[in-house]
Amino acid sequence: MTYLTSFTSGNLPVLGLAFASLYLLYLGGTVIYNLYFHPLAKFPGPASRTGLHAGDYWELYKGSHPQSVKALHEKYGDVVRIRPDSLTFNTAAAWKDIYGVRPGKSQLQKDPQFYGITGEDRTDIVFSNDADHARMRKLLSHAFSDAALRQQEDLLTPYFELLVSRLKDQIDGPNEGKVDIKNWYNFLTFDIIGDMSFGESFHALEVGEYHKWMANLFGGVKYGRIMAIASFYQPARLFLDALVKFVPAIARAREEHLSFCKKKTEARLDMDTDRKDFMSYILRHNDEKGMSREELMNTSELLIIAGSETTATLLSGLTYYLLQTPQVYAKVQEEVRLAFQSADEITLKSIGQLPYLQACIEEALRMYPPVPIALPRRTKPEGDMIGGIFVPGNTSVAVSQLSTYYSITNFHEPERFAAERWLPNPPEEFSRDVKESLNPFSTGPRNCIGKNLAYNEMRSVMARMLWHFDMRLCDESQTWMDQKIFFMWEKPALNIVLSRPYEFRRPRSQRIQQPLYLLPSRQHNAGYELALQYWVKLSQNRLSTRLPAMVPPALSFTIPSIQEDVVLDCRVYHPASLAPTSISQLAEWNKKAAVVAHPYAPMGGSMDDPVVGCIVSLLLKQNFVVGTFNFRGAGASKGRTSWQAKAEQKDYISFVAFMVFYMHLLSPLPIPSGLPAFTRSNPELHELTPVPSQAVSPPQSSDSQYLSPISSADLPSSMLEKEGNVIGNTQPRLLLAGYSYGALITSLLPPIITSIISPFQTPAPGSAYAEIRLRADCLAAQQTQIVNTQISALLQTYTHRRGRSLNADEILYSKGRKPSGVRMGGGEDLRRASHDSFRGRGSFSIDAPELVRKSVDRVRSIGKHKRMSPKRHNTHDSVAFSTQSRPGSRHSLATSLADEKAVADDETILKAIPGAVDGLQIGYLLVSPLQGIINSLATLWTSKCWRERDSISEHEMKFTVDPTLAIFGDDDVFVSARRLRAWSEKLRVAGKEEGKCQFRHVEVPGAGHFWHDRQAIKTLQEQIRGFVKDL
Repeated sequence: MTYLTSFTSGNLPVLGLAFASLYLLYLGGTVIYNLYFHPLAKFPGPASRTGLHAGDYWELYKGSHPQSVKALHEKYGDVVRIRPDSLTFNTAAAWKDIYGVRPGKSQLQKDPQFYGITGEDRTDIVFSNDADHARMRKLLSHAFSDAALRQQEDLLTPYFELLVSRLKDQIDGPNEGKVDIKNWYNFLTFDIIGDMSFGESFHALEVGEYHKWMANLFGGVKYGRIMAIASFYQPARLFLDALVKFVPAIARAREEHLSFCKKKTEARLDMDTDRKDFMSYILRHNDEKGMSREELMNTSELLIIAGSETTATLLSGLTYYLLQTPQVYAKVQEEVRLAFQSADEITLKSIGQLPYLQACIEEALRMYPPVPIALPRRTKPEGDMIGGIFVPGNTSVAVSQLSTYYSITNFHEPERFAAERWLPNPPEEFSRDVKESLNPFSTGPRNCIGKNLAYNEMRSVMARMLWHFDMRLCDESQTWMDQKIFFMWEKPALNIVLSRPYEFRRPRSQRIQQPLYLLPSRQHNAGYELALQYWVKLSQNRLSTRLPAMVPPALSFTIPSIQEDVVLDCRVYHPASLAPTSISQLAEWNKKAAVVAHPYAPMGGSMDDPVVGCIVSLLLKQNFVVGTFNFRGAGASKGRTSWQAKAEQKDYISFVAFMVFYMHLLSPLPIPSGLPAFTRSNPELHELTPVPSQAVSPPQSSDSQYLSPISSADLPSSMLEKEGNVIGNTQPRLLLAGYSYGALITSLLPPIITSIISPFQTPAPGSAYAEIRLRADCLAAQQTQIVNTQISALLQTYTHRRGRSLNADEILYSKGRKPSGVRMGGGEDLRRASHDSFRGRGSFSIDAPELVRKSVDRVRSIGKHKRMSPKRHNTHDSVAFSTQSRPGSRHSLATSLADEKAVADDETILKAIPGAVDGLQIGYLLVSPLQGIINSLATLWTSKCWRERDSISEHEMKFTVDPTLAIFGDDDVFVSARRLRAWSEKLRVAGKEEGKCQFRHVEVPGAGHFWHDRQAIKTLQEQIRGFVKDL
C-alpha cells in the first residue's frame, strides 16, 4: 500500500499527461475519421463542424445556429453537413421526403437525440409514437376543424375587441400611443389559448401584464442555449436531469408548473358547460380509444405554448416588416379600410376575402418563421433517398427553414419583403418562385394541427390593427430583427407608436379622394392641357391621402383686412385644456398661439386644406390656440387673389395681430396643482362622483364676473400648494406657419413682431386696425368666461365623492360641450355652409371648377364686414349671429359683450395694451415652401428690377434669428429639392455669419408637394411635433 501511494503521488502529473495524450489521440482519430472515412464524408461542410460536434454546439450556445446554417447553404449549396452525423436541406423536395408520407415507405421517425431532452417518456401529441399520435390527433382534429373554428368565433371576437380597446387606451395615456406591441400580441394569444384550452383566460389583456405562469415560460428562453446543447450532448442532458430533480429551487419551479397545468386541466374537465372550446370537442369524441387525463394535461400544456407564442411571434414579425416597408403597409392598409364600412364587418369569413393581407402574412412567415430551428428526423438503417440524393442510414436530416426561405434558388430577391409574390397572379419577377418550399407549419401527418386557428388569429388581429390604427416604428426598434435564436426567437421590445386613423369613416363611395390637379383656366391652351394630363396621371398613381379630419373650431368669424378692408373668413381652435370635458384634460395654458396659412387660392387652396388640418391637429395636441384664415379670394373671404402677394401679406398681418391680442387677453383660471394623473385603470376614479344637484349651471347673460373656482376649503391640501401659480414656461409663444403659398407669405412678413403690432396699439377709430383690436378684445372676453365656467364646474365636481363613478374620458353633461361655432361679422349663414360642407378634404379637387364657381357666387352674396366700431356710422349692425340669441346662451353673451364695447368711450377702446408683445417668443414653420420662379413672380413688387435672387432677403433673415423649421419633400413638383437645399444652405451660412443660426430644414424622402405618401405624412407629423415641443 505504501508503495502504491508513493507511486501514485510521485507520478500523478505523468498520469494526467498520459490521459490527456490519450484523449487528444482519440479526438484526433475521431476528426480524421469524420472528415475522411465517415459515411457522410462526401457531403460538403466546413471542417470546424464536420470534424467534431463542438463547432455546432458553439453556434447553439451563441444563439446563432439557424443563421450560421443559412450562411453554410449559401456557400455550399442545397445540402450541407453541419455535424458529423447530420445533414440539412433547403429544397421543396426535401420537405416531402423528410416529413411527408411517401408511397410504399414508412415516415421517418423524429430524432430521439433532439426530442429526448429529459429522457422521460412523454405522453402527448408531440413526443408520442406514430400510433399514439394518430389516436390523439384524430380527437384533436375535431376541435381545429373549419366548422369548429366558425363556432368558436364568438369566443375569439371579444378578445380581438379587447385588444383594440386596450391599445386605444395607450394612445390616450401618458406615452401617447407608444407601446411594446410584442407584449400585447402575447397577452392576446395567451388569453385566447388559455380560454380555449382551460376554459379560463389568463386575463393578461385586462391587466396589461404577464401572468406568473406565462412569465416563467418566457423566462425559460434564457436557458435555451443550455437546452439546445443538451438536446445533442448526453453528458449535459444527464446533468440537467439531475439538476431538475435534486436542486430544490428548480424542482419547486417545475412542480409548480406541472401543478398549475394539472389543476387547470382538471378544473376544465369537471366543468359542466356547452362552450365551444378545445376540450368540449375532445370530450365529445373521447371514447374507449380516447385520451387519458395525463395525456390531456400534457397536450394542453403544449397547446398553450404552441398556440400562443408562435402566433404572437408571427404578428410581431409582420408588424415590423410592414412598418419597414411603407409601400406594402400603405397597400394592405388601403385594402382593409376599403373592404369594410365599419369594424363590425371584420369577421372570420370576410377577412378571408383580403388577398393582399393574406399575401403579407405568407411573406412574414417566409422571412420570420415562428419556429426557425430545424426539426430533425432519422433515416432508416438502410438509408433513404432525400431530395433525389441517397443518404446513409441513421443520419439526422432536416430542412433548415431560414436557409430554405432565403435561398435565391427558391425565391427571387429573398431578402426583400415582397408580398406580391404570394398574390394569385404575381408579377413576372416572382413567377419562378418555388412556393412549395414554404412550410412554416411543417408538412405531413405531424404538421401543426392549429394551422387554421393561427391563420384566423393572424388575419383577424392584423385586419383590426390596420383598420383602427396608424402605426409607426420607433427608432430604437429599427434593428429589431437582430435577434438570437434558441428554440424560439429571443425577441426584444418591438416599440411602435399608435395613432388613430387620419380620417373619420365615410361611405365606401366617398373613401377615395378624387384626383388632384390644377384648376382649368378660362382660356385653354396646349400647354395647359399637357399640364392637366400630367396632374391627373400623377394623382392616379398615388394612394389617397388620409389626413386628420378638421376638428370643429371654437370660433368662426370675420375680420377686415388692413388692405382695402377686404372681409377675411377666420377660425380659432382651442386645445383640450381650454375646452375641457373631464378632469384629466385640465392643464395650465401657458399662452401659446399659432397661425397657419393655406396654399394658393386659385389652385383650390383654403383653410380647409388637409395639410393645414394636419398641422392644426398637431399644434392643438401641444396646447396651442391655433388660428386659420382664408386669404382674399379663398373660400368665403372676399376680394381677388393678387399676383404680387402684397395684399396677402397684409391679410396675414391682420390675422397675426388679432391672434396676438386674443392670446394676450384670453385669461383662463389657473389650474390647482396636485390633480391626479387619471387613467382608465386608476382606482381613484371610482371615488370621484359628481353630485347632479350640485352641478354648476352655465352663466347667465347678466353675469359680469367669471365664476370663481371652488373655495380653498373644498380642495385637497395637495392642490392648494400652487393654487393660482402658473406652472411651466410663462413666456408667450407665437408660431407663424404656412404651407406652400402660405409659407411664401410667411417668409415675406416683417422680421420684427413689434413692427407688425405697433399700428394696432393705438389705431385710428373706425379703421380696420381698430376693428381687429375690438374683435380680439370681445372674443377673448367671451371665450374666457366660457372656459372658466367649464373649469369651475370640473373643479367643483372633483370635490364630490359619492354617486356614479367618473371616468377620465367621461363627459360631465349628457350631451357634452360642443364647440360654439360663434360667427361674428355678418353674412354668417353662407359662410357657415362653406365650413360645414364636405369637400373631400383635398388641396385640389376634380370638382374644383364647380366649387370655385360656387365660392365666387357665395362671396358675391356676402355683405361687407359688420363692424363693431362706433365711429363708422355707415356700417352694418355691431354683431350678427347665424342662430337666434337666447338668454344664457353663448350667442347672447357675445352680443352683450360686443354691445358694451360698441358703446364704450373711444379713448378706452383705443387704449394701448401694455405687454402685448413683451417677451413674445416667435417661431416659424414652413411646409413645402415655394422658391425660384414662383417666388420671384409672387414677390415682384419687392424688387426694383427683375432679377434672379442669389442672396437671402432681409425678411428671410428672421428665420436665422428665431427658431424655424422648413420641411419639404425630395419629389416636389413646384420646386426642385436641389433648389430648396441650396436655399436652406444659404440661410444656414448667413445665420452662422451673424453668430447663431436657429434655422434647420428637413428633406423627406419620397414626399411630394401635396404630401400624398403615408410614410411622408408620418415623418411630417413627427418633425413638427418635435419642433414645437422645443419652442
